[in-house]
Amino acid sequence: MSARPHAVLRRRIALPLAALLLAAGLVRGVIGRRAPAGVAEALAQRVVPAPPTALGGGGALRFRLQEAGRFVVRSALLADQGDVTDHGILLLHGDRPTTTYDADSHGTVRSGWLAPGAYALRWVPNSGYLRADGAVVVRAGRTVTAAPPTFSRGGSIRLQVTSGGSPVAAGVPAVRSFDGSGTRGSSSTDAAGAIVLHDLAPGTHAITVGQRSADWDDDFEGDPTSDTLLPRTVVLRVTGSSEAAATEDLTPAGRVTGTVSGGADRVYAEDASGAVVRRADVEGTAFTLGGLAAGTYRILAADRSSSTYDVESVVVPEPLSTAFAPVVLPRPLVPERAMPTLGGRVPGGASGTIELWDTYPRLLQPLGAATLDRSGDFRLRTVPGRFDVTIAVDGRIRRTVRDVDVVRPTTARFAPGARPGKVVAQLTAHGQPVRAQLDFGTAPAVEPLGLVPAGRPGRVLADSVAPGRYSTRSVLTAPAVDGPWTFTAEERTFRVHDGRTTRLGTIRVTITG
Repeated sequence: MSARPHAVLRRRIALPLAALLLAAGLVRGVIGRRAPAGVAEALAQRVVPAPPTALGGGGALRFRLQEAGRFVVRSALLADQGDVTDHGILLLHGDRPTTTYDADSHGTVRSGWLAPGAYALRWVPNSGYLRADGAVVVRAGRTVTAAPPTFSRGGSIRLQVTSGGSPVAAGVPAVRSFDGSGTRGSSSTDAAGAIVLHDLAPGTHAITVGQRSADWDDDFEGDPTSDTLLPRTVVLRVTGSSEAAATEDLTPAGRVTGTVSGGADRVYAEDASGAVVRRADVEGTAFTLGGLAAGTYRILAADRSSSTYDVESVVVPEPLSTAFAPVVLPRPLVPERAMPTLGGRVPGGASGTIELWDTYPRLLQPLGAATLDRSGDFRLRTVPGRFDVTIAVDGRIRRTVRDVDVVRPTTARFAPGARPGKVVAQLTAHGQPVRAQLDFGTAPAVEPLGLVPAGRPGRVLADSVAPGRYSTRSVLTAPAVDGPWTFTAEERTFRVHDGRTTRLGTIRVTITG
């Protein structure tokens, strides 16, 4: 295949009538496994429509392909500074980043070969400046120069954290949200007890000091909050490139220390409602439970190998100073009492598990779990308290029952989760199938569900969908990078029912670009 402009491919073919209905020129072609120099990759361009009568008997199908183009841009604010941060440009397909081009040490970015057309860009500048959006029009057979946008400087926050008027130590955790969204950023106090954040977009930033990130992707298994300070949220307003400054004095957190004997390997702190709010492993024979607010707690030491426990009630007083003395248990804890059991049945749960979760945030493993037998029966032991029970039955949606009291031998009957539903649709543009992925979800769902291409052309399918109300969102072509085209699906609201298939029929897709 030649790399020169307007290469022509001729081939004698006989195609079904449905494949020849090209009224809107929706044919896309990829020529060759590898694109030679000067040809777009992936090579995907519109084809001039040919009437079915001209090709119905088998004729010459000619693809008139444009030579590829590319763009180059240079900005000192994109220069690689030798750190771990990426500086450059994201090439967008619709509103989705598809390809990243990194800048060199001089701030120059050169794209790969692209099909001619208009592309959206997202600029990633150096520290101190905010990301910006731009655009470039790629010309056939040419290298065009894209004009960099005018970058604006980001704002900053300096939050001085104290306790009793004195700066706190380094390493106190904090999380940040922006304008009330669930987006979080993690940080911690520096050596001076301050939290300093840069490159912030204008808006309201809420910083919860003394709390760690709640992002499950972090795989964090430690304490959810600081051992020494009680969490507090500070709201700061960032305007332009200015610095928002504040000082926040935090209350010291209480601690309980003690010793255990026998085979105790874990200690729990339960509040007055019976909810587990803290847990710690036993180190030798000693333990420390931190991060406690003033109040009455039950301290339970568990020997999980013998399913026994011991318990002691303590009162954590209000702190009188920054030097908060820990509450020391008056006696060693000796696990000798039999743990209470939670037993019962999950009808139809011949294959699955039942999991017991305490209210301690950010745990990646349940407190206890039991496998259902062939009749759906289960039995497990735990320390007495209030827990959440999750029923995980094969072929069913996971279901959680909140605040189940297990302070004595308890029998319960838990219904399994709903049967997952399926969603099927047919995507067409100008009456022809479009191979694409359709996103749908429930507001304000963080991650949209996807109907992925399956089976015949244009058919999309999603299985294992929880019953509920959904709406279509957007379309992503497959593959994602196939030229500067934008695909938009008509809006459709629908409901998925327990164990049933929802057939959306034909969803019209608009192609622009």
